[in-house]
Amino acid sequence: ITAGFGMISGHPPFASIWEYRGKVFSAGMDPSEPTVANFFRTYHRLEGGPEGVTFPMSRGKALNNAASVSGAKAQDLSKQVDRLVHLLNSNRHYQSVRDEWKMITLFIGANNICVLCDPPFTGLPSMAEADVFEANIREVLYRLKTDVSKSFVNLVGLFNISSVYDAIQGDDYCEFVWNTSHMAICSCIQGNDAQR
Repeated sequence: ITAGFGMISGHPPFASIWEYRGKVFSAGMDPSEPTVANFFRTYHRLEGGPEGVTFPMSRGKALNNAASVSGAKAQDLSKQVDRLVHLLNSNRHYQSVRDEWKMITLFIGANNICVLCDPPFTGLPSMAEADVFEANIREVLYRLKTDVSKSFVNLVGLFNISSVYDAIQGDDYCEFVWNTSHMAICSCIQGNDAQR
C-alpha cells in the first residue's frame, strides 16, 4: 500500500499493474493528491517525496523511491533503512536533507500476516510470529533514532486485512487483481471464508 501497488488501472482485460507512489497517502507528492506530504508542502519546502508511477518492486536511485518496496515484510525494514542511510550520506543532492527534519512512515505488517494462511510458504515462526515482528520493528525504530537524525517517525497501525475481501466485491479491476488463477497476493484474503 505504501508503494501504491495497483492503486489505479484500466479495467480487465486492459488492466496494468503499476506502483502509484505519488498518490500514496503517507508520502506521495503528485500535485493535487490528498496526501500528508502535500499538506505539509503547503507550509514548507519538501524534498524526497515520491511522484509519478514506477515499475513494481522498484527501488530507484532517488530518495523518493528508496525505501518503499511492494511485498516487504518487517524483516526487510533493516535493509530499507540501510538504503535510506546510504542515500542520505552519499548523495550530494540530499546533504541538505540529512540535517533537516524528515518524516518517515512505517506502515508494515500486512505481508507478514498474509503468509499465515498458506502453510507451505509461511516460514513460520520468523515471518509472522508476534515477538519476531515486534523485535524487527523495535530494531528499525532504534536504527532510525540513531542513524537518521531529526526524524519524525509515523508508525501507522495495521488495519483488519480480512476486510479487503469485502471491499473488492463488485469492482471488476479489484476482482481481477485478487483472482488467484493468475496472481497470489495474500492467501488470507484470497482463501476461503475460514482463512479470512
